[in-house]
Amino acid sequence: MTDNRANRILHLFSSGDGILRSSFLRQHGVCSKDIRKLLERNIIVRLKDGYYARTDMMNHISDYQVVVATVPDAVICGISAASLHDLTTVIPDAIHIAVPNKGKLPTMPDFPSVEIIQSKKSLYEIGITKLDGLPIYDRERTVCDCIKASDSIGTDVAIEILRTYMNGKRDIQKLYDYASRLRIAAKLHPYMEVLA
Repeated sequence: MTDNRANRILHLFSSGDGILRSSFLRQHGVCSKDIRKLLERNIIVRLKDGYYARTDMMNHISDYQVVVATVPDAVICGISAASLHDLTTVIPDAIHIAVPNKGKLPTMPDFPSVEIIQSKKSLYEIGITKLDGLPIYDRERTVCDCIKASDSIGTDVAIEILRTYMNGKRDIQKLYDYASRLRIAAKLHPYMEVLA
């Protein structure tokens, strides 16, 4: 492969978030032999089957971007969403995402570590928003998810998240509406009383 051809292929990665699917590359005349050569020369990196990024752009692509670009319908949730919404000081040890339950789990990227939650479509869709271009649950849904997961994340962390939420921009009506729809209102109530 000539340097000129390699540069033309690399130029394709400059649009969007720098992550491309092999189907997109094929549409632009890039064959699997080209991809293999670029991988061998460490010019591109494989994120998972059929997904690639430029090696020199990896410092500018967050773990969150890798996950939402490579996992269809991924929405950042739980403690990861709480961290991005500045609701907790806890640094998640994995990227937590929700996907609609379509039976088979989607294939995860080779990195970073991912924790996945599947839920029925009607529950999955509650509170989806965008933060810096990333699909993520809004603050109220995030609080509900963290209260629900308090046994695994720790009661102290759940209280920290709720306290931070209550001290910032809040929509109590929406919080209780979500809690009711997600069937965790009975679990949320004692936490609200602790902070009263």
